[in-house]
Amino acid sequence: MKRIVYKWNDVGVIFFPAGKISKKGTCEFATTKCIKNCPEIPNVAQPHFDTYDFIIGNKPLIVSTKITREMSEISVTILTWFASGDCMVKDEKHILDIIKRLSLIGIIQHGFTRNIEFWKKVQDIKNVYFALTVETEKEKDKYVNLGLVVIPDYKKDLIILYKMEEHDLIKTIKTIGSCGGAFYDDEKVGTEMRESNCQICYERMGGCFRK
Repeated sequence: MKRIVYKWNDVGVIFFPAGKISKKGTCEFATTKCIKNCPEIPNVAQPHFDTYDFIIGNKPLIVSTKITREMSEISVTILTWFASGDCMVKDEKHILDIIKRLSLIGIIQHGFTRNIEFWKKVQDIKNVYFALTVETEKEKDKYVNLGLVVIPDYKKDLIILYKMEEHDLIKTIKTIGSCGGAFYDDEKVGTEMRESNCQICYERMGGCFRK
């Protein structure tokens, strides 16, 4: 089996196939807007399918061992799930088991998902930071008390991250490349636009790493 963790922007990333289930993608909860604006769908490569098949087709212990080894080989300490694609309902238990195993050995994990139940289940796992992607303010208001929530702005090529901290709603604005970011503007640490680096965000507990 080839590599399943790739290095991007100083973190390890896992790619799943993007797109609707009917098209062999893993974006079970994607909206029409999301599918239409997704930059990954035209470029879904065979390694994405291979990665998904390996992760789902092997026991969590085998998968977590391979992920840990590959992260060590590329010298990264943070793992980004679903750099493309998402967690389908049928895969929740399996992926959660892998995430929990990695958490126990201190691997920092984060990602974006539209799977609400999966997102709820990762909230209390140590070293794990997931954002729920929604489309409207109404949806954001419904879930922001539970954790980090994201609303994409497809026209401006931005995502806005919302987090409730001590009863105050904090916004973080990031430019996006898929669901991640190239630059970000964090109200918590100042308004200067700076290059997105997950390691720096984690050290400052800003950006996606608010909990």
